[in-house]
Amino acid sequence: MLQKVVNIMSLHDHEESQAMNLNPDLELILSDFSSRFGHGSLVPHEVKAWMDAQMQRPQVYLEHASYDDEGYSRNVLFETKQTELVLVGWQAGQETPKHDHEGRSCSFMVLSGDIEEVRFDSSGHVSAQLKHQARDIVQISDPTAIHQMACRQGRALSLHIYSPPMG
Repeated sequence: MLQKVVNIMSLHDHEESQAMNLNPDLELILSDFSSRFGHGSLVPHEVKAWMDAQMQRPQVYLEHASYDDEGYSRNVLFETKQTELVLVGWQAGQETPKHDHEGRSCSFMVLSGDIEEVRFDSSGHVSAQLKHQARDIVQISDPTAIHQMACRQGRALSLHIYSPPMG
C-alpha cells in the first residue's frame, strides 16, 4: 500500500514562528540549533550531545507533533540550504519506502513510541533489523546506506537532522 508523506509546516523563519505562536521553549531550541548546526557542519559527537539534551524536554516537541491517517507526517522545524530539522509523526502501520539519503548526513532520535528500522546491503538484502525506542539516537554515517523505517503499533514521534536538507 502506497502511503503519502504529509508535509505539515515549515517553522524555520523566525517571523513565521512568531505568527504561529510557537512555544517559547521551541523557539529557544530552534535558535540554539541554528547557531550550532545551521551552517551545515554536523560533527557526530556534537549532534549526539545536542540530541541527548533534547530528551530532557520531549514535551516541547509533543506539543508540535502532527499525525495523519494518510501517511507519516513531516513537520519541518528548521531549514537552511545546509541543514534541516524535521519532526516526524507516525501512526501504526506507516512506513517509509526503502531509501538512501543520497550522500546526506542523517541522525534521528525517537522521542516517543517505537520505530523499526530495516537496513539493506548494496544488493538489496536485509542486513539488519533494529527496534528503536524512546531516547534512542541513531546516526547514519554511511552515505550509501539504504534503510526503511516503520511504526508497527501505536504512535511514535521522531526528530531527524539532515545535511543537506531532504527538500
